[in-house]
Amino acid sequence: MGRPRKPTVADAVDFWVQAKLRHGPIGRTTVYFAERFRDKMGSAKVLELSGADIAGYVDRGQGAAGQRREINTVKGIVNYYRKMHGEQPVYCDRPREGAGRQRWLSAKERDAFIEACPPDIKPIVTALFYTGARKGELMRLKPGQVDYDDRTFNLGTLKGGRGMRHRVVPLHDRVWEYVEGTEGQDRVFPAPSGREWSDVAFGQRWWPVVVELGMKDFKPHDARHTFASELVRQGVSLRVIADMLGHSSLAMVMRYSHVATEDSRAAVLRL
Repeated sequence: MGRPRKPTVADAVDFWVQAKLRHGPIGRTTVYFAERFRDKMGSAKVLELSGADIAGYVDRGQGAAGQRREINTVKGIVNYYRKMHGEQPVYCDRPREGAGRQRWLSAKERDAFIEACPPDIKPIVTALFYTGARKGELMRLKPGQVDYDDRTFNLGTLKGGRGMRHRVVPLHDRVWEYVEGTEGQDRVFPAPSGREWSDVAFGQRWWPVVVELGMKDFKPHDARHTFASELVRQGVSLRVIADMLGHSSLAMVMRYSHVATEDSRAAVLRL
């Protein structure tokens, strides 16, 4: 009789997914990271992995927030399997919170960007800049998530292992002009087909605008940073901004604090 087969990363991922699904759905990004872990390291012996192995596996080309989320997912898979089989969890260092990408536009640059967009993408791009919502949230947004009387969006994001987090976002007049009268549509911001935008179709319209305006590496998610930085300039507290962006921690919005510092310095110099 041969030696028993040592459990692999693929075994751990399947074990973790089955356990998670017993408590509800799993966020799409978390599923992506789990499947990527299985694809890249599926044959590795899960009980032999160290924190250094996990840290070395994670894609360092993404931002600090993305790295933390991927490390959380991978470490969670490994440690859940280890703990359920009587083994000690492994420790893995993560990039610090608040060390994320810092790229945003001025109000003038924002308005020029919106104006340069093709008509079919202008509504959703306007909403990106004026709600701080994530691109996927707006692509999937249905009329049932809109309060047409109070002019608000009810947005929800699945946070891995923590369930659905909801937030209410008030609508600027520039967004409302595209939202009003959409009650009978499949999506509030539909693609030309009338259905949900795909990432490919959206990108085919977004990136030519970036090139046309001579910008470098301005991503859809940077519209969210632009929204937050402009709120800081208007004197809105970081706590309110964190709530509007769907962050439970102030650490994720501290990157915008220097905007207020710069404005304060300019005000003092005008005395």
